[in-house]
Amino acid sequence: MQHIHTKEDVYTKHMPRGGAYEPDRLDNQFDFITKCELPILLNFLNSYTVNRAIGFHLYPSIARKLPPNARIADIATGTGIYLTQLAESWPEATLDGYDLSAVQYPEATSLPSNVKLKLLDVKKPVPQELEGTYDLVHNLAKLLKPGGALQWEECNYLAAPQVRSLVGSTYSAIQKIEELLLDAFRVHFVTEWNTLPREMTDSGLVNVQHDVVSSDREPETRAGITKNSMVACFGWARSGKDPVPLSPAEIDELEHQAYNDIESGGYVRYDIHTTVGFQAEA
Repeated sequence: MQHIHTKEDVYTKHMPRGGAYEPDRLDNQFDFITKCELPILLNFLNSYTVNRAIGFHLYPSIARKLPPNARIADIATGTGIYLTQLAESWPEATLDGYDLSAVQYPEATSLPSNVKLKLLDVKKPVPQELEGTYDLVHNLAKLLKPGGALQWEECNYLAAPQVRSLVGSTYSAIQKIEELLLDAFRVHFVTEWNTLPREMTDSGLVNVQHDVVSSDREPETRAGITKNSMVACFGWARSGKDPVPLSPAEIDELEHQAYNDIESGGYVRYDIHTTVGFQAEA
């Protein structure tokens, strides 16, 4: 992982693409994380709830400031699902998604009319025509207008315990594959979720705010979040990209046991950290 040190040196995360199932896994992960409902704590938004485990698609202090026709960018957009869902409540906004590759992008005709998905390598200098363009950027500061906001979510996978929801629940297989993945990717999980507030401040953003919610806040999402995690874990175990002390047959058996754990009420939980910051007004 890289850290934000200057406005030109931008954080990005590269994880192996999981093949044909990866778009579905990314969408499922987003759907389960965003399924839980929590009222937005703003008077003008109190008439409805938004589907998000963290309680919002847009952080309340950001949503309060944005005009209906805001320009919003999502960096490392994946399948574009964040913007697709955001379009439902922001139909007049311009919603642009960027990623290093278009391999996960759906057909343009399937997207809302105000959502456009494009290519951008955030490790390179931002194209000049994009600088100072957006009211909100979901992951990148240099694109912000004066007064614009950056919103960033990260999960703390270092502290992702396996737990029982019922007295007779089991989780040993879930625990084993999660520990193997953690051993391989520990260096990637060490920072970001706990350093972003400081890094945003150091990069010149103001009014930096930090919020944390648990992934298991809504019981009905626990199994889904854990199943999605298992797709990622076992996809990695079978990829051969890192040594795994299990034979193919043992991986298959462990996967079977993991899904039995889930059916019994075992699941994995982690904290979801949201950090927001604002570009100073001109």
